[in-house]
Amino acid sequence: MKKNKTNKKKYFITGGKTGGHIYPALSIALKLSENENNKVFYIGNKKNMEYELVKKYPQLQFLSIDFEGMPRKISLKLFLWGFKLIFSTLKSIFYILKYNPHAIFGTGGFITFPVLFAGYILNKPVMIHDCDTVPGLVSRVVSRFAKKVSLNFEEAKKFLKCKNIKINGNPIRNEFFIENNIYKDYNSDCLNILVMGGSQGAIKINEIAINVFQKLINQGYKINVVVQTGVKNYEKALKLIGNKNNPKITLKPYLDEIWNELRNAHLVIGRSGSLSLSEICATSTPSILIPYPFSASNHQEKNARELEKANCSICICERDLTCDVLEKVVVDLINNRQKLFEMSKNTSKYSKPNALNDIINEFLSLADNNYN
Repeated sequence: MKKNKTNKKKYFITGGKTGGHIYPALSIALKLSENENNKVFYIGNKKNMEYELVKKYPQLQFLSIDFEGMPRKISLKLFLWGFKLIFSTLKSIFYILKYNPHAIFGTGGFITFPVLFAGYILNKPVMIHDCDTVPGLVSRVVSRFAKKVSLNFEEAKKFLKCKNIKINGNPIRNEFFIENNIYKDYNSDCLNILVMGGSQGAIKINEIAINVFQKLINQGYKINVVVQTGVKNYEKALKLIGNKNNPKITLKPYLDEIWNELRNAHLVIGRSGSLSLSEICATSTPSILIPYPFSASNHQEKNARELEKANCSICICERDLTCDVLEKVVVDLINNRQKLFEMSKNTSKYSKPNALNDIINEFLSLADNNYN
């Protein structure tokens, strides 16, 4: 294989569309870029959220391909999608030939497939990471030619074909981890509560949470609430507040540095995607989890039930979610600080602070072995 002639080592990182794919990839990219001898390229779609996030970091170079999820029904859209797949693969081949990366790393989402497949065609070492108990379609296909696979869950192994699989945990940024694993202080007079419906937001969670917390604040409960509404749902959430502007409730369309909110939160209410749970555990935050009801193989409820069994979380399925149900659970926790403290301690046991470095080391060894 042709060697890179420059001293800089080059790496392609790809992951797109949703936060569960983007944030692990971005964590890997930023960690690699800390070494001035590395040049890191992030490949995604300029139309997706990954572009807005990556462009904030000048040390990363963004390369765009116009590709998206596969239509599930036979139609003209599926036919056109096939052409986009071919074109995106050819463009990825062009990028690889132009920049000659040492290795390619992907975290899922359809946007990653043309890049990883192009790497396979050109005999570049490919590594992937999958966050979920049930790996996505792209991970299942790419595992057949990937040199290494990193996972968060042991049970995900049975879906994949790669011979070199390791359970590392999810790669999340160091900012999430509380120094020296210090537990949260529940002696505070006022509790901070964070509501987040995933990177895209969730209308039902927004509506019920805002109604419940407006009521509790009016009743005199000492709480500060931050709601990540999702960009598309922000205006609707503002209308729920209406003229009842409450300084105790802050609405944010999106939280760029969500680790700050999680580290300050005494309680979080949100979805139970694998990456979100890794961030919750890293910050030792007790949680009320409301699984996304349409997740593949219902993996979000499985995730939530595991943490509930360990007394880290309380799971409420969305079909059961009402203002009365959420209010009762929240009030019970607010009035039982010892329970919140115990949940915080239990949650911290699931923290995996070495996951990012372990995955980076695996990836670098793959690249080094290929170029030595």
